[in-house]
Amino acid sequence: MSGTNKCIQEISAWNALETFLSQPLPAVMQLYLGTNPRTLYLITDEKDDLLGRPRRALRFRVGQDESQAIVVLLSTRKIDHSSLVKLSNRTIKGCLGLINVENGV
Repeated sequence: MSGTNKCIQEISAWNALETFLSQPLPAVMQLYLGTNPRTLYLITDEKDDLLGRPRRALRFRVGQDESQAIVVLLSTRKIDHSSLVKLSNRTIKGCLGLINVENGV
């Protein structure tokens, strides 16, 4: 292989790597349990800070009627992490959304 062809292949490889690294990475989350009141948290990974994205959490609680769930998106700064228990070592790469439309429409 000539020096020119090898150089072109190396540049192409670097361009492909640069393109891959410039793509936003999917959010990875961990599942935690909070007590008093009993609450589930889906919290984004610490790597989000390194990528310049603020860490967030989805907080799931039972509503006034036990058939309802209240879901709130909040900053992880508003969570007392010391009381949380990690429920799984598996990473979560997505979340099925919950929605309530007034009057069952």
